[in-house]
Amino acid sequence: MIGKLLFVVAVIIWVTKENKAVNWRINNNPDSQWDSSSLQVLKVGSTMAVVLGLILSFLSHSGLFASEFSALLLGGIVLALGGWVRVRAIRDLKEQFTPNVVILDEHKLRSDGIYQYMRHPGYSGALLLYLGMALLLNNTMSLVV
Repeated sequence: MIGKLLFVVAVIIWVTKENKAVNWRINNNPDSQWDSSSLQVLKVGSTMAVVLGLILSFLSHSGLFASEFSALLLGGIVLALGGWVRVRAIRDLKEQFTPNVVILDEHKLRSDGIYQYMRHPGYSGALLLYLGMALLLNNTMSLVV
């Protein structure tokens, strides 16, 4: 049960931070070309996956780990790592950050900061966040979703 509570807290924090970053970017660069339909599909799809994962954790009792502590520990570590990678990627990009792929004026390829170690740290961080949330739920079906 603690894992489900931490899952909900993690989702609330993540959604709040992501929406703040997205809204800031849109408001500070209204003239850029936005592919709003793919961003909306991504938002709806990821929200549905998170909600379905939580629902399945209540309906199906196929645990990934024998103890809830193991799920909390590994899930928490993966979740924190994903959050750190995502935030670091956004901070390294500064004004070049966009919530979706778009070419901005004076766009430059980054090869410093976290970008010297991985090609798409923003996406990698998001995937680690999803994995960490699924591990917190300690449920095989939730992990699949």
